[in-house]
Parts: sequence; C-alpha cells; structure tokens
Amino acid sequence: MRRILAVVLLLTFAPALIAAPYDEMDYGPFLSHTFQLPNNNITLRGIAVPFDAPIEGEAATPGAKGKPALNPAKCGIIFDTELLRYSGYWNGGFITWNGVVFNGSHGANPAPVGTVRVATNQSPGWALNGKFDDPRPIPHGPLPREWARYKGLYRTDKGIVFSYTVGDTKVLDMPSVEVHDKQRLFVRTLNLAPSKEARHLVIADMPNGK
Repeated sequence: MRRILAVVLLLTFAPALIAAPYDEMDYGPFLSHTFQLPNNNITLRGIAVPFDAPIEGEAATPGAKGKPALNPAKCGIIFDTELLRYSGYWNGGFITWNGVVFNGSHGANPAPVGTVRVATNQSPGWALNGKFDDPRPIPHGPLPREWARYKGLYRTDKGIVFSYTVGDTKVLDMPSVEVHDKQRLFVRTLNLAPSKEARHLVIADMPNGK
C-alpha cells in the first residue's frame, strides 16, 4: 500500500511541476538574445529591458489573430553589447517569443511588440576621433578594445545599468521610461569618468531628419 500511495501522490502533484508556457514565463528584469528590428536592423548580442509606463486613460487592445495584445504602457529597449548602441525603443508590449528556445521556430528571432519609436543604425553608438564608421572587417563581434568595450551590467533598485568603456573613459548607462504631461519619454542617464577627449554618441537615427 505504501508503494501505491507514493505513486498516487506523484501523479497528484505532477501538474505542479510542469513549466509555464514560454510566453508566460518570468524571465526577470532583462533578456539576452539576438533581436530583429524593422528594416533588417539586427542586434546579434542584445539585451532587452522591459518597462511599465502607464498613462491614465489608456487601455490595452486585443491583437490580431495569432498576435499578442497591444498594451501601450508596456515599453522596451534593446542594448547592443557589441556596438554599444540602443538599437531601438518601443511601446505596445515587450517582445515576440520567436526562436527555438521559445516557440520552437527555426531561423526566427524575437522582435519588439508594438511600435518602434526610436532606433539607431547598425553602426557604433560612440565615435572614435569623431567618426562612427564601423571598423570591423565583418559585422560581427565587439569593436576594437581601444574604441569601446562592454563590461557587463548592474541590477539596482532604479533599474538596469550597463557598464562599458569608450576609449579610456568608463561609462555607466541606465535606460528608463518616464511619463510627463501624459507623454512617454525614453531616458538615458549617463555617468562618465573624466576624459581629456570629447565624447560623441548616437541618440537616434531619424529617417529624413536634419
């Protein structure tokens, strides 16, 4: 009877051991992956960070068939750890769960859910000698060490802080989303160590902009 009882208990509690679907999992405050933005803007080694920025009076809308619901309060950014740029900022949701580790699809990568508000081209996010030209012989891997190098990230009560160097300058870079006068603002808080050289960075690449 003891053996039968043990089997019954295992069967009884087995459903509690089954993992939640991939799109209901709690992946924590950031997610590392390869990401696909519009216009073939690919981030090979990216980190996506979600944010909540609700505005009074807004509501989520059901997605089209097979598409996630659109919630304007849900925002996200993707940080490119190779080029040290913010690939894109968006709102409407977090990411699509495409890929082998999520929905099992091959050849696909996660993408932003909603509308991409700001994006940058696939080029260095910081300049060297005033130039943003990509020096890599192939568009893969980090920038030369004398140009810039990603160091890692910190988790704080304020959010995620990216740590990297630009030349000999240490940089701490924290993204956030704020709401002012019912407008969402994508914000970067930068802490730069002293440097004898001027530093230039890309905020956004605006089509047809001046």
